Amino acid sequence: MTKTLRKPVTMLLALCITLCAGVWASARSAALSGSLVRLHVVAVSDDTEEQAIKLRVRDSVLAYLEPRLEGVQDAAGARELIGSELDGIRSAAETAAEGREVSVTLGREYYPTRDYGTFALPAGSYESLRVVLGEGRGHNWWCVVFPPLCLSAAETESALETLGGDSAQLLSGEGVSARVLDFHTIKPLDGEALLAAAKETGCIVTTEEHSIMGGLGSAVAGFIGEHCPVPVVRHGVNDEFGRSGKAEQVLEAYGLTPAGIATKVKKALEMKA
Repeated sequence: MTKTLRKPVTMLLALCITLCAGVWASARSAALSGSLVRLHVVAVSDDTEEQAIKLRVRDSVLAYLEPRLEGVQDAAGARELIGSELDGIRSAAETAAEGREVSVTLGREYYPTRDYGTFALPAGSYESLRVVLGEGRGHNWWCVVFPPLCLSAAETESALETLGGDSAQLLSGEGVSARVLDFHTIKPLDGEALLAAAKETGCIVTTEEHSIMGGLGSAVAGFIGEHCPVPVVRHGVNDEFGRSGKAEQVLEAYGLTPAGIATKVKKALEMKA
């Protein structure tokens, strides 16, 4: 993007998103522990490459299990099927692990409270498919493998990867230049990049496939409010019931589109004026 246009704004695009589509209201979260099977993938370390491999392993495991879980009616059936497929799951994980040792187990595991944006799961012991890479000292990735609520990174990122650029193109015709930052994590938050962007543009828009409460937008708003107060407009999933479907359809339903981002940018500029 050229920096010669007259209305600068910063857009933060969260590509390391929750990757989950919710189908239950939060009021039922506490009753779910006996009716699902969770997926827990642990990276070798927090190195950037190891974290990327962790996500590729996750995608490989999900691709292996998805067709096999079709037609399974309950968690008991899912546990039985997954238990009989551990060797195949390990092989699927190994194809993406690039030579790293892979350990695959199925059993009870304690999970903390986890907010996936459109639904939440309380802390407790869950049936868990656990995939550990190497020494397993890196960050976790958690989701729900049955019922199938996990979206692969490839599916979601293919739907999101052009949002920042397309939104910037829409805005450039109206005299707005957009600085786009991709945030792959919110903890730790890249405060240095945020401060530089806030000082340069004077307003910030965050966009994410996640609830606007407790995600990237909340983290950025809190940090900017304390360190460099400028208008922050959050774009994401509002406080409403979750939807399920293909990634592109869900994003459209929530307004997570280039046009939706552009609307939020215009709001931020009005607040800045």
